Amino acid sequence: DAHPEKYGKQATEPASADELIRAAARRARADGKDIPPLKVEEPEQLQIDLPAQEETTVAEEPETSKEETPAALIEKIKKMPVLNPQAHIMPNNALMNAMQQSGAFNAGELALPVIPAKGRQKEITAYTIIDYEPGETGITITDPKLTEYERNVSNAIISLWVEAEKLEVEPVFTTDTIYRAMPGGGETASPQQKGAITKAFEKFRRIHMTIDATEELRKRGAIKGSDTFKLDDYYFNVRRARRTSKHSGQSVTAYQMIGKPVILQYAEMTGQILSVPAKHLTIRKIDKSGRISTELVTMNADRQAITGYMMRRIAVMKHDLDAARDRLKSYERKRKQNPEQELPAKPLAAFRQQSNVILFDTLFSATDTATDNDVQAKRNRDFCFDVLKYWTATGFIKGYSAQSKGRKITGIVIEI
Repeated sequence: DAHPEKYGKQATEPASADELIRAAARRARADGKDIPPLKVEEPEQLQIDLPAQEETTVAEEPETSKEETPAALIEKIKKMPVLNPQAHIMPNNALMNAMQQSGAFNAGELALPVIPAKGRQKEITAYTIIDYEPGETGITITDPKLTEYERNVSNAIISLWVEAEKLEVEPVFTTDTIYRAMPGGGETASPQQKGAITKAFEKFRRIHMTIDATEELRKRGAIKGSDTFKLDDYYFNVRRARRTSKHSGQSVTAYQMIGKPVILQYAEMTGQILSVPAKHLTIRKIDKSGRISTELVTMNADRQAITGYMMRRIAVMKHDLDAARDRLKSYERKRKQNPEQELPAKPLAAFRQQSNVILFDTLFSATDTATDNDVQAKRNRDFCFDVLKYWTATGFIKGYSAQSKGRKITGIVIEI
C-alpha cells in the first residue's frame, strides 16, 4: 500500500521536458546530453463569467492561435470527466517536510540534506529556492509555510492529476472534486470547506520553486554523472475559470492543471512517493456490532489535517516494515554465506527505522490543533480513535492501542 510507484504512460521517444524526465528515471537516455531545466510560463489567470445556457455563444479564436480560448476552457468545465482516484498519492521527502517549517519561504537558497553521511560518504544535499508571491488575490494568507491541511489539499490535487493522466483526460476539477480526494473527504464540500480549499489553491498558485537535485539524482543513479537536473516552476501551474448561471446566480469555479506538478516530478525521480488505497479516505462510523455504517464521522479542516497526518505516518510505517523485511532477508543470506563470521540472529525489529507510535503532542503540534482546553483535547484524541477504528475495519491497519504515561494518554501504538 505504501510503495513508491510510477504512474501514467511511459514515453517511447523522449521529446518533451516531461518525457525527458521519465526517460532519465528509467536510465534510458539515448542522446547522453544534460537534462535541461524546464521552461515554463507564468500561470495564466482566467476569470470568466458566462451564462449557463444550453449553448453559449462566444467568439472563437482563429485556428492558428496556440492559446486556449476562454470558450474552450468553459466547454471543458461543462464536460469535466468524473475523476475518482484509486489511490491517494503523497510525495514524501525532505522538500515537502521543509516547506512546513516556518522560514522556508522567501529565505533565499536552502540546502536540504537528502541523503545522510555514511562512513566515508559525505552528506548529499539538494538546493531549493521557494518564493511566495502574494499577488492581488483578495485572499489574506498570513502563514508563509505549508500547513498540514494544505499539504493534504496538495496530495489530493496530485492524486487527481495522476488519475487524469492514467485515464488520458484533461486534468480539470472543482473544489468538490478535490474535497472527495482528501483524507476525511465526502461527496460534497460545505461552503467553509470550499473556502479552505480555494484559499489553499490560491496559495499554491503563487509559490514559485527552483530545485537543483543534480547531486542527489547522480547519487541515486537516476541520471548520469554528466547530467544535471533542475526544475523551475510554480508549485501548481493552473488556469482558473468560473461559469455563472444568469438564472440562479450560482457559479462553478474549475481549475485546469498545466503540466505535471513540480513536486510530483521531483518525487518520482527520487522514488519518494507513498500510495494509500482510496477506500481509506472517507471516514465512516463503526456501529455497535463492529461493522462500517453509512454515517460519516463529522469533519472540519482541523480534523482533515489530523486524518491526513495519521494516514501519511502509517503509510511510512508500512513502507518501513517492507524495507525492514528486505534488510532482514539480506542479512540472513549474509549469515548463511559467511558461517565463519558467526553473525548473530536478529529479529525483524532490529531492522526497523521508524517508530510505530504516533505521539499526541507531535500530532497536534504538526496539525496546529494543540490546545490547553482539556475538553477539546479529549475530543481530538477521541476523534483519532474513531479514525483508527475505521481503518482497522477497512484493513489499513491491524489494530491500535493507547500509549500512556502514568494516568495521561500520550499517544497511539499502531499495529501494522
